[in-house]
Amino acid sequence: MTWRRTGSFLTGVSESDPRWTARTLTGLRVMLGVLWVTNAGWKTPPDFGANDKVLLYQYVTDGIEHPVLPPFSWLLEHLVRPNLGVFGWGVLLVELSLGALLLSGSFTRLAALLGIGQSMVIGLSVLATPNEWPWSYYLMIALHLVIFVFPAGRHGGADGARAGLTDGVLSTRTWGIVALVLGVWATASAAADGDVVGGRGAGLGLGDAISFGGWNVLGGVLLLAIGACLLLCVRTPVLARVAAGVAGVAALVTLVLDGRDATLLGGNGSTVSVFAALCLVAVYIAPLPASRATRSTSKAASTSDSRA
Repeated sequence: MTWRRTGSFLTGVSESDPRWTARTLTGLRVMLGVLWVTNAGWKTPPDFGANDKVLLYQYVTDGIEHPVLPPFSWLLEHLVRPNLGVFGWGVLLVELSLGALLLSGSFTRLAALLGIGQSMVIGLSVLATPNEWPWSYYLMIALHLVIFVFPAGRHGGADGARAGLTDGVLSTRTWGIVALVLGVWATASAAADGDVVGGRGAGLGLGDAISFGGWNVLGGVLLLAIGACLLLCVRTPVLARVAAGVAGVAALVTLVLDGRDATLLGGNGSTVSVFAALCLVAVYIAPLPASRATRSTSKAASTSDSRA
């Protein structure tokens, strides 16, 4: 029987287990979130590479020198590049928001639409550039389309918690552990470099392929504090608000200081995205266990009253 079921599964005859379908969609959503978190890190204000003719400036220039769609290249040359400081901030905010929304599973379908649009803009800029692989951008659009069609944020994400499909306990604890791991990693790495506060900090990730931002010791300690609050807030709900406040303020401070010498938390755009994701988790997922318990108690009480 087992061999028959396996054969039916591999040949596409039988249905997939809905639980594994949901988990696969969750993995895809998180993967796309990490992609955008990583890419937000090198959009550096205030000039976004214009002074040294690198980074975002170079991508815009590629779209001008190797046009994919002539009207779009005209816009890049006459509108975007002369005002790169303004458009660069727009790109940074879009991509760090995409990372935060997809990682936390918040408003996932809206995030998917935004991701499709951003992927198309990037593709129209660099598809004709030598040594680029055009299919990477086609695949980005396709993967975001999957996230849009299927409710990828309803399993292990804030969308599921907001829809009442989960009490949020497992997701909250998982995120608490993730924050603690990142916090230990960031604190230890930055301490080894002697970067306590004010500097760029140690980068977390796997080189240029995967990045979770730059962190100094102070930034790492804040991650530890947020992680501890997320783990403990299931029993002490007010700590969810503390975690949300700390993460939100840290994201805002890091964003404002991004590109300056005095970074305070040693961060960049990827750092902002991680803090923002933690803030969304604390706002939309972590408080639910307590609030759900209150609603359940009220419902039970009203049922008892009606029977009496």
